[in-house]
Amino acid sequence: MTHIAIMQPKWKLVEKIETKVKTIETRFYKLKAKPWNLVKVGESIFFKESGKSIYLKAKVLKVEQYENLDLASSLKLIATAGKANIGITSKEMEIIMEAHLTGKKYAILIWLTEVEKVEPFNISKAGFGAMASWICVENIEKVKILI
Repeated sequence: MTHIAIMQPKWKLVEKIETKVKTIETRFYKLKAKPWNLVKVGESIFFKESGKSIYLKAKVLKVEQYENLDLASSLKLIATAGKANIGITSKEMEIIMEAHLTGKKYAILIWLTEVEKVEPFNISKAGFGAMASWICVENIEKVKILI
């Protein structure tokens, strides 16, 4: 399986992955959602910011999933993983708490390795939903649109 993670541009997370400041991709959910039980060690993740082309890829080194979280356990999880490793500063933590942790019961932590630039390309999200933030495909070529 190949994965496409779509990131919010304002956080500059793709840039942080590229510079290896961010080494763990995290997803917090109210319900189990992609890539829950879908991402595996050794698979590839392509990263893109909303509205921009994909230009970065990484391999999955390790995956951990957590259930039955509350705000306190989510904060402990972030502290254990390391705020810097997930690409946030202490200053950004307040925003993260309100927008991304409150009410979230599930978390996926994905350790990244072998980060590399790729020839930029766009994707077709047809059939995945306009608001999809994680896409799983068997073959990246099936959704790739050359620039």
